[in-house]
Amino acid sequence: MATNFNSPQYPVITWQLYISDLREIEVECNGNSTTLDLSSAGYQGLWGFASNGTNAATSESLHGYIASQIQTFLQVDCGFATAVCAATYVWDLPGWPRVRFNVTNTSGNDVLIYGNTDTAGYTIGLDGTSILTVDASTGGTTDFNSEGYWAPHQLTLYDDRATISPQTYLATSLDGQVYKTRSWTAERTRRALTFPFVKQPYLWEWRAEDPGYYDYAGRDPNDTNNLLQRLLTAARQNNATADSTVFRIYNKPQLYRLGVWSNQELIRDIENSLSDKSNGAQKYFQVVVPFEDLGDDGTGSI
Repeated sequence: MATNFNSPQYPVITWQLYISDLREIEVECNGNSTTLDLSSAGYQGLWGFASNGTNAATSESLHGYIASQIQTFLQVDCGFATAVCAATYVWDLPGWPRVRFNVTNTSGNDVLIYGNTDTAGYTIGLDGTSILTVDASTGGTTDFNSEGYWAPHQLTLYDDRATISPQTYLATSLDGQVYKTRSWTAERTRRALTFPFVKQPYLWEWRAEDPGYYDYAGRDPNDTNNLLQRLLTAARQNNATADSTVFRIYNKPQLYRLGVWSNQELIRDIENSLSDKSNGAQKYFQVVVPFEDLGDDGTGSI
């Protein structure tokens, strides 16, 4: 079927984050500071990307939750009772989507955000321990992509779907005169998202770090996120309840469908499904990502 995506910003395929190693984010304002521990309970199960209809990061997302914690810090620790902190997704290079933090009612005081380690910074889209200054008037935008989604900005995308009944069989009597159809499960929908021309730095980390490749893809060489490699890692792991990872496939702001990886062969070795579309130059690849559709989760997404 023809795609119904807001390209090239969408689709965004995202998953929930469960961080077990210590990753701390420091926040400072007007001589006050607080530490956000991304491995603590409140940060587990947040989505790498979750937007509302205006591209704001919701409280279900990592950045939306971080914004709420910064807002509490500004109101309680800094004494700005009416302070507001919000996070919004923006689509500009290097990489995308990036996140813009905005603060208001801080008496003109800026907010500083940085990771205590490179890994902590990379998680939220900062270049290691570099400091993000959230200007009280104009806000501040992360350096590049964040952890927990794959969005290889495509001008064209094919969304093919097929209805299957995996536990349906035909049976016959011994004399061949009677035929029966037996079904044990409901019909299911399989989706195949075909990305015709993915730039290789959106596939593998080693290519994302290669100066011969990241420049033409508009990526920062220190960006370790927004890679097919990360999507595969998430698909190969179970979630917190020991079930297969459930993905959200956003086709527009706020609108998404749920899915689980559906192809046994490709989850082991997706390289076999990649097709070089750049005459051997290995710059553009066709990528097929297979899902079993689990519905629109009440969003109304088709």
